Amino acid sequence: MTGGLLAAAAAALAITLTGLLAVDRLRDPRRRHGLALRWRLLWRMYPGRGYARRLELYRHYGLPAARKAAR
Repeated sequence: MTGGLLAAAAAALAITLTGLLAVDRLRDPRRRHGLALRWRLLWRMYPGRGYARRLELYRHYGLPAARKAAR
């Protein structure tokens, strides 16, 4: 009984610390930009200037572009 209670308390503490670190990271504007970029890359959203979408890459370097260059 005590071991289960201790494990639950440790898990609650770990979750609380993780949440506090995430809030602290979002408050710092220097870290927020990199964090947002990481999430946009993870979700495969258009991250901003300098990044090409998959359709653009396919159009310029994919099979249609290769066939056009082969002619």
